[in-house]
Amino acid sequence: FLKEKVKYFIKKSIIVNNQYILVCGLDENNRVYIDSEIKDGNNKIIIIEKNKDNLYLKKYKNKGLLLVIGDPTDSEIFSSIKVEKAKHAIISTESDLVNLEIATQILQFDSDAKLYINIVDRHLRHFHKEQGIFESSSIKMYSYYEDASRDLFSKFNIDGNDNKIINSEQSFSIAVIGNTNLSYEVISQACIMGQLPNENILKIYCIDKHVEEFQKSIELNYTQINKIQTVKLVYLSLDINSKDFYESKIWHDNITNVIICLDNEQKNLDIASNLA
Repeated sequence: FLKEKVKYFIKKSIIVNNQYILVCGLDENNRVYIDSEIKDGNNKIIIIEKNKDNLYLKKYKNKGLLLVIGDPTDSEIFSSIKVEKAKHAIISTESDLVNLEIATQILQFDSDAKLYINIVDRHLRHFHKEQGIFESSSIKMYSYYEDASRDLFSKFNIDGNDNKIINSEQSFSIAVIGNTNLSYEVISQACIMGQLPNENILKIYCIDKHVEEFQKSIELNYTQINKIQTVKLVYLSLDINSKDFYESKIWHDNITNVIICLDNEQKNLDIASNLA
């Protein structure tokens, strides 16, 4: 027990007296980032995680990372790890508001801190970036879903695998399945990428069992979306567990892409397999 404690404090002393990376939260976004840093040979990382039962704590402890179990909105935590020594901080938890609160706490210790804050709600993102303490150029607000959507359409052409549509005035369709934060960003990027030279009409099928809520969420996030002349949003109430979903006529409406955005990975794979 004593040996482990000594190793812990030696490791902690080495990290806090040199620049380290601070990671607040062990969600999927941050785990991808941590794994990429470890792959590059960097294990000078301190992780703050509120949930002591998080399944990934043991994994990162075994890789030599320093773990702090506690509430990252508690200012005492940042005092104990000398947050001013951090090279930068990555903040991504279960809540946008919690992320903003963590950033506020860090800035009280280091007003010049370099922060990367995951904010899903685009309204919060724009408001806080243009107002007050988050206006600094050293603070970057990002959305994992927005970045993922941009990456999606950089790899898969919205108009399909050939030049047939872009060289014509033919209309085309995509389907977005699931009322989630990811689907909102996919639809936003689709509206941008769907602006083709010949002003082809892009029809976006928005599919969910509770489609009224889906429509309200999209219209709340993008108040001007219905004014885009080359984009037509069609909302369909379809249950992904029903036969009607797979037999719908939309699958034959010149669809170039089907983007499945449910929060359940296994369900996404099942739908993709069944559609194929």
